[in-house]
Amino acid sequence: QAERAKSVADVRASLEALSKEYVGRELASTKSERAGIFLQKNPLEKQIEDLERAIKDGGVSVVAPEKDTFFVELKKLDQARDVLLARRRELERDAMRAELLRAQQPTKTENSISKDRVKSVFLDVQKYLESAMTGGTLESVREILSSAAVRIVSALKEFGIEAGAAKNTPENSATGSKEIKILEEEEKKIAAARRALEERYHQERADAQKENALYRERTDALARLRGELRNLFFAEEKIDMREKEFKLDFGEWLSIVSPHGEAFASSDRDAMRKKVERLRIRLEEAGGVDEGVLKEFDETQKRDAFLAVELEDLKKTSASLEALFSDLEDKIEKDFARGIEKINDLFGNFFHEIFGGGKATIKIVVPKKAKNEDEFEDEAATTDSAEEPVPGIEIMVDIPRKRIKSLSMLSGGERALVSIALLFAMSTVNPPPFLVLDETDAALDEANSRRYGSMLGGLGKKTQLLVITHNRETMRAANVLYGVTMGKDGVSSILSIKFEDAEEVLTKKG
Repeated sequence: QAERAKSVADVRASLEALSKEYVGRELASTKSERAGIFLQKNPLEKQIEDLERAIKDGGVSVVAPEKDTFFVELKKLDQARDVLLARRRELERDAMRAELLRAQQPTKTENSISKDRVKSVFLDVQKYLESAMTGGTLESVREILSSAAVRIVSALKEFGIEAGAAKNTPENSATGSKEIKILEEEEKKIAAARRALEERYHQERADAQKENALYRERTDALARLRGELRNLFFAEEKIDMREKEFKLDFGEWLSIVSPHGEAFASSDRDAMRKKVERLRIRLEEAGGVDEGVLKEFDETQKRDAFLAVELEDLKKTSASLEALFSDLEDKIEKDFARGIEKINDLFGNFFHEIFGGGKATIKIVVPKKAKNEDEFEDEAATTDSAEEPVPGIEIMVDIPRKRIKSLSMLSGGERALVSIALLFAMSTVNPPPFLVLDETDAALDEANSRRYGSMLGGLGKKTQLLVITHNRETMRAANVLYGVTMGKDGVSSILSIKFEDAEEVLTKKG
């Protein structure tokens, strides 16, 4: 049945493979094209948005400043300047007349003035006045008249002439000079305002020309970008139409196939599409087949191959575990033997220290397996079913001046000392984080208690010891004591003291 369905299955497999390739490449092509449009469209939209905002913020167009308004303001400034100039010239003429009148008034001087000197002064003034009358700019005339006035005043001071006429008192002269200075300052302000007005007018005209040129440039660029964006929208619409047609023909593959392969060129897409259509026609002409046969055949083959691989893995795993178990057993035995050897040495040392001599050892003892009558009948069967005997430890001691070889012959205190020696040996070989000793020194006399305390000091360097005791010698070996006492109210309270602190207090009191 599988052979009969094989030819149809081959066609279906070819169609499936070709369809997957076609769908994958079509999806990849669509994704690539959309990504390309996206990469172009986003910058375009951003540029269009920026240009629209720039055009909106800059206005529709920048209009140059009106000439009429400029010339009206300029005329106002010129008129104000003319009024000030006329007033200042009038004040300067009055000042000049006053100086001349003062010069003509008779004065009494102690020293005689030569006529030639007076004539020289008047000739200098005459030259200044003639220069002013011959013309020039308003500023140059003003400067000439000011120089003439200064020359006259200088000459009067030289001749020792005092102020005479009432209408040109020092107060009036000072007032006139002050007003002239004020008028001069006003003229300067008007001149500065006039220059600023002209500069602003010319700058606004230049800015308007630049802004108008920039506005035209922006609008042209905006039109070009909008055209490019429209072309991208048209390309997206074409992709949408092709995608709708593709979904109608290959919709069942979209949930199975992901984009893959090389993107299509136009001719490649059409050629592959024709191959898919031809395979579809061949499959329809072949008629229906029992797909369950092929499915069952494939599942059986896959199951057989899977189980074969699993069996091989199990064999390898079993061999690996057996090797691992063997290595672990060897390592445990070696580590255990080394540990027992170290404990044995330390046990002998501690025993010798506690008892002041003698020796003590430990030995691993494996008990023999017991056999009953049934086991004698079928030894092979019992060998597999009986539990392995558990090894134990035998302690052998030799106390000085005593013929004792067994623990059962020791007193309670001696047994306690042997136990302490073994416990300390085990803790030294493999120090625990902390060790609790609950009245292990209860059966010790004073001498043994001192030895016990000394041993605690050595062990305490490797392990945190919590010792419960009533023995003063043991307490001496501790760093910190915690005492529990009960007050009259029946409530327990805890007292603590560090020997270091206590020694400092006793030293200070001493």
